[in-house]
Amino acid sequence: MKISYMSQKNAEALVPTSNMALISICNPGVQRNLKDGWGARLDVVFNDITYSPPKEYDGQYVLFDADIAKEIVSFINTLPPIIDHIVIHCLAGLSRSPAIAKVLCEKYGEKFPEDHPYIINALVYELFKEEMNNGKDNSV
Repeated sequence: MKISYMSQKNAEALVPTSNMALISICNPGVQRNLKDGWGARLDVVFNDITYSPPKEYDGQYVLFDADIAKEIVSFINTLPPIIDHIVIHCLAGLSRSPAIAKVLCEKYGEKFPEDHPYIINALVYELFKEEMNNGKDNSV
């Protein structure tokens, strides 16, 4: 399984094929302008934060949680057999999408780039990894 992560801008420029699946990560209220043609696509919404925001920010931010992780795991576990490439994007392609990609690389025995220049979102990585390990069907 090939795993790629990138910015939203780069994902919007991609011409997808039926063997490609997309996990599209956006902040609340952000428009997606992705092309049609993906073999499977999941849109999720959460901010690039690693902590519960203070009460005065209630409703302005969406924190990644176990429910979102379960939704992504369910999507991965039900991909059609034709899918051999999973693309994950977030706004900049630096924190949230590489966190998901790193877990998937570990699952599929793919190499995650050692030279990734930024710190991945630790909350996304830990919760998603935990959910992948707890998932009932981890075969694709």
